[in-house]
Amino acid sequence: MEPILDYLKRRLKESGPASWPAIAAAVSAKLPPEKSVTEHSLRKLAYGDRENPGLQYAQALLDHFGLPGADATAGTTRTPASIAEAGEAVR
Repeated sequence: MEPILDYLKRRLKESGPASWPAIAAAVSAKLPPEKSVTEHSLRKLAYGDRENPGLQYAQALLDHFGLPGADATAGTTRTPASIAEAGEAVR
């Protein structure tokens, strides 16, 4: 399973720098004003200049991008039971 921070870095890079202002605004809307996210902080996370973004920051990004392992076509998250039913190893 991909580590959460690696997942967030990958999703930010896939989204591209042009979308970071909109992502920063959407994520900041879910945080207290003193914890707002900037385009610059997203760049730092995406390129590994910031290794520990903090729980609220990471959670807000996860809320924005969805959880790792989510089935994008069905809009559901893969649970350990659904993984086991598919015959895949649960770690």
